[in-house]
Amino acid sequence: MKLIEQIGSFYLGKTIDEKNPELIRYDAKDLTTHAVIIGMTGSGKTGLGVCLLEEALLDGIPVIAVDPKGDMGNLLLTFPELAATDFEPWIDPVEAEQNDESIADVAKKRANQWKQGLADSHQTPERLAALNAAVEKTLYTPGATFGRPISLLKSLAPPKPALRKDKDLYQERISAATTGILSLLKIDNDPLAREQILVCQLLEYFWDQGKTIALADLIATIQNPPFERIGVMDVETIYPAKDRLKLAMQLNNLLASPGFEAWTQGDALDAERLLFSEHGKPRLSVMNIAHLSDNERIFFVTMLLNDILAWMRTQPGTGSLRAILYIDELFGYMPPIGNPATKPLLLTLLKQARAYGLGVVLSTQNPVDLDYKGLSNSGTWFIGRLQTEQDRNRVMDGLLSASKDGLDKKALNAAFDSLGKRKFLMHNIHEDAPIIMTTRWAMSYLSGPLSRQQIQLLTQPSNQSANEKSPNSNDNSSESNKDNAQELAQTDWVKYANLAPEIAQFFLPTKQVITDTSALHYQPTLMAIVNIHYEDTRADIRHSLTQLFTTPFVDGPIAIDWRNAIEPFVDKALGEAQDELIAQVTDEKPNDAKLLQPPISATQKAHYRDWEKAFVLWVRQNKALTLYHHEGLNDYAMPGESESQFRQRIAIALREARDEQLEQLRTQIGKKLAALEAKRSRAEARIAKEQQRASNRTMDAIVSTGSALLSAFMSRKKVSVTNARRLGSALKKASTAFGDDQDIPALEETIKQIDTEIQALASSFEQEMQTVHDQFDAVNAPLSTHQIYPKSTAITIHAFGVGWQPGLLVDEQWRAV
Repeated sequence: MKLIEQIGSFYLGKTIDEKNPELIRYDAKDLTTHAVIIGMTGSGKTGLGVCLLEEALLDGIPVIAVDPKGDMGNLLLTFPELAATDFEPWIDPVEAEQNDESIADVAKKRANQWKQGLADSHQTPERLAALNAAVEKTLYTPGATFGRPISLLKSLAPPKPALRKDKDLYQERISAATTGILSLLKIDNDPLAREQILVCQLLEYFWDQGKTIALADLIATIQNPPFERIGVMDVETIYPAKDRLKLAMQLNNLLASPGFEAWTQGDALDAERLLFSEHGKPRLSVMNIAHLSDNERIFFVTMLLNDILAWMRTQPGTGSLRAILYIDELFGYMPPIGNPATKPLLLTLLKQARAYGLGVVLSTQNPVDLDYKGLSNSGTWFIGRLQTEQDRNRVMDGLLSASKDGLDKKALNAAFDSLGKRKFLMHNIHEDAPIIMTTRWAMSYLSGPLSRQQIQLLTQPSNQSANEKSPNSNDNSSESNKDNAQELAQTDWVKYANLAPEIAQFFLPTKQVITDTSALHYQPTLMAIVNIHYEDTRADIRHSLTQLFTTPFVDGPIAIDWRNAIEPFVDKALGEAQDELIAQVTDEKPNDAKLLQPPISATQKAHYRDWEKAFVLWVRQNKALTLYHHEGLNDYAMPGESESQFRQRIAIALREARDEQLEQLRTQIGKKLAALEAKRSRAEARIAKEQQRASNRTMDAIVSTGSALLSAFMSRKKVSVTNARRLGSALKKASTAFGDDQDIPALEETIKQIDTEIQALASSFEQEMQTVHDQFDAVNAPLSTHQIYPKSTAITIHAFGVGWQPGLLVDEQWRAV
């Protein structure tokens, strides 16, 4: 039988019914009210979690999965060909040896096992291929170098400008970052502790300026804060220097520890990048933290949750499912007693994430790990086999307290007694009553916890690309800077530049905290600060922005070429200018600044007017405001909105429109089904009247047909496990029953007509579903670009002259800072 895909509906398994089992269809919208999975080891909760996430990914929903046990990396093991060779790298050699078999033999058995399991659950290799095509999959290993690491401590970068404008979100981000750092030092989460207050104040001080602070510089500023007071009291009174030195020593020891380097490598922690690719394609990001200590896990999960919260609150509200956060083992993160740094963040997510379309799924084997006050916000409970009577009572109490429709305790006890491996009681507040289900076969190969060698095999391509160009690279210099590195190292630095007073000079700020300013060396560039105004009636845009450009002086016939211009204060990943840094540009020379003698061309004041005219022309021709456009919605991207961000926004609009269309489709199908039911009722009445001896058998046939139809097309939650077979069987049964009496050929013809109409309805339903899918496919939605060029009258230059760019000489190379 072919499994009919239903958009926005997750196929999780089937009901426990030997005669008429039904497929469990879980509405994607229901997950916005979150879910919890509880079951002892061996109950199959990880498999259920994998199935749930597979369905979400197949529907284009991005996922971040926190993996404390090392199992969720199995989501990357999907093999559409189901070839034995695909399974071989993931076979445990110890298992093969114990069974006196070769790895190839075991792999062949696993391949056959998966083929059979998928076939029995009505899943085809094409479904696996569709899963692989729907999303990008990445496995991260924070705090380790054997996989794909995530950089958390190389530097503490300021949040995005949009978040910094929201004072409450900004303060939460500062507090969470501070808590995460101090958790590595085993300092308790206390917002009134002086360690917490000092570090928060330091981060706020530098982030307000748009500056990134490295941990080494944080250590220095703890000893010598750049401010004298905290609140109304001086720093020395609140936190004496000798005590601050102890904190600095603790951080220094952390910095010098053997495993610290792993926290400074890899991709930057960014929830948006973890959920979506550069081009807006949904992603699966598995965070394998099985190798971390308890304190390190708390630190990482705190930083991750904080970043997810910050991203979430910058999104528009929606009733559709936008993304999923999955935690495979909740132990230690949200206990009923105690207050780890992760607990308030998780409670906040459970209370607020629904409004933003972020679904939270929490899985655990120990009910004692759960804070039921927080989990009362979970709309779906999946309860598997429990280990002790105490566990059963705790889960039952939580389930009864979370239920809004009054569950029966006796019935729950009976249901718990029936649970076994891969069997779960599902209580969904959006359904009429709980059901007992068995999970479907996972499309991913469930090999168990991945070894380090297997993780390296999965992450090797990603590592290569990440190492080629790390997002955290400090090398912001131009190619000309690299070419002249040796020359700069041998140049005599002078205290003052020999420039005419008519030539304006400006000093650019550093983008990161530099505690030893005497190490700064300033390189001359030609700099322009300009305001550009864009207007366009078609896109209904009126937008102004201030930008700073620099371009190097070059010895030769063409001293200035604006085609080499860069924007040093634009975040390359976000495409946003850091206005705080532009505002710090000054015409006052820093104390003891070492300046490189500018070339002769830079000293000739007559050239600057021509360079300024050339700059205005270059801006007009090259600095168009490019906006993405979706023709179907006739929606334009907002200024500064990247392709990924625009796709995320239209994805929600398309998903909401899709859900509305599906409701209309169900309504139309319902009307047609009602007409068919009316025909059956009339046929039933005539049969009862004309052929009394066959009435019971005929009535059964009609009811079976109608039930199968309603189950197949109208239910939002469940579909018959073998709808096509049941429909065909019911119709055949009905035809046989009517055929028992040769005197009623008209009724038999009526049944045939109903049969034809049913088949046409089924075909029409599938076609309409596919049409809706194609029409509202956000992942593959075609985008065009619309460019808005500024007029010459819309270009206003605020500053123009020599821009002294700060940098450091590192390994005889000058690097901008």
